[in-house]
Parts: sequence; structure tokens; C-alpha cells
Amino acid sequence: MKSLPAEQLKIYREPAAEVFRRSLDAETLGRIERLCASLSAALGQPLTFTPADNGEAASDQAERGWVVPLVTQAGGTFGTLTFETLRAGNSAAGRKDVPEFLERLAELITAQLEVYDTLRQREAERAALAVPEPARGRIEDVDRRLRAVLGGAADSLKCHACAAYVLDEETTELNLVAAVGLPDARLLEPPRPLEGALGDLEALTGHAVVLEDDALHGLWRVPEPCGAALCVPVATDTSILGTLWFYAREPRSFTMTECNLAEIIAGRVALELAYHRLILAGRSRQ
Repeated sequence: MKSLPAEQLKIYREPAAEVFRRSLDAETLGRIERLCASLSAALGQPLTFTPADNGEAASDQAERGWVVPLVTQAGGTFGTLTFETLRAGNSAAGRKDVPEFLERLAELITAQLEVYDTLRQREAERAALAVPEPARGRIEDVDRRLRAVLGGAADSLKCHACAAYVLDEETTELNLVAAVGLPDARLLEPPRPLEGALGDLEALTGHAVVLEDDALHGLWRVPEPCGAALCVPVATDTSILGTLWFYAREPRSFTMTECNLAEIIAGRVALELAYHRLILAGRSRQ
């Protein structure tokens, strides 16, 4: 196969999975920093907190002194405490009880932060329980909401059309389940075979596929004629459902921000499809 021109195709790959890193809000971060400032004054040596999303390597922190991570029960991290021992005149550097003190302090801060996370999770569960029984919903309502989501998505990304395709149970074909900007007759057409659909296959691996013009549309099996296309996966936390395609009339590029927005929209589509399946399951039980 000939090499593909880089300017005609872009694949935005998701970053490799990393250990969970919890972002802290400004108020919580300020409280921790004020605590560290007070302890620094008491110990006579700087004690600093570095959030997990700060980006500073642990090795860089270790060069300054003792480093204690704030590790969650799930194995993630909120950040690290660093007690600088390398400065001249450090009266606490030789004390054997300082490392243990830092570990107990880290445990105390971590426990408090995990309380916040637990409360947040329970409130989310309470909100979920307040949702009406899915079996009482209507298929028409799901279809209307899904088309509304796709319509707003197409407008946000300045595309003339948007379409959601779902894998069949054998994961061999992609069925068009909802679309805006395309003829209604598309819903009557047979499913697209997944085999050879390079754009969909690449997206199903977790990548955003961008085709900035139509030079490679035949090779990547873009479902609709258009000037430019963007394809992202539609998936839940536990399963891959299909793909979401955006179509633009004229050749254009899609920024990383637009690709991230497309993936957020695909997540909303996945939720609507999951809700749709719950309605069908409820009807079957009845």
C-alpha cells in the first residue's frame, strides 16, 4: 500500500491509560496549602503539596527531600507531600520521627479527600434513583432526544450532517440508528459491513479519525459523500456500541478541541442508546 499523505488524514490517539489522578478544586487545594504553610513554620523547613495533575515528576521532588504520596484506597493518587531537607540549617532533617509524621499527615489528608469523593458518588447515585423507571419511557422520546443531540452536535462542529451507527450483536455490521442532515431513506438502506470499513475500525479502537478532504474517503470507507469527515467511537464504560460520523460539505480541518467535543457528544449518544435498551428490556419483562 502506498504511504498516505499526512495532510489528508489525522488520527487523534487517546493517551495511554494512567493511574487515576484526582484533580482538586481551588478551595480544597487552598486549605491543604495553608496547612502545609503552618506546618512549615512549626517545623522550620518548607513542607509543600504538589497536586497529581501538576505534572512535576516524583524524581524531581525526591531530589529536594522526603516525598510522601497521597494514595487512595483504589490505588490512585491525589498528589504528594514534599519536606525539603537539603537546605542549610535544617534542624528537622535528622529527626527520625519526621518521615512517620509525614505519612500520618498524608493519610489524614487522603481520608478527608476520599470522604468528599464518597459523598459526591452517593449524591450521584441518589440522583440516578430519582430518574423515572426506564420501562415507562417511550421509544419515540428516545428517538426525539437522540436526533436533538445530533442536530446540536452538527451545529456545534459546523457540519451539515451527523449520523450514529450501531454494531449488531455479531459485531459484523453497522446499522444507521439516527441521523440529521441526511435523507430519511438512508434508514431503509442495508447495514454497512464492518469488514473493510477502516474509518470505523480505527475509531472503534478508541481514536478520533479526521479526513480533511475527500482524497482518501474511498479507502477509509466514509459512509456519505462529503468534503470532510470526522469519526469518533460511541461507547460506554463497559462496551463499544458503534461510531458517530460528522460530515462537512467542504474540505476543512478539525481541531483537537473539536474532536474532544465530538467524543463528549458520542458519550451522550451512548447514554441515550443504553436508555433505549433499558426501555426495550422493560417491555420484554412486562
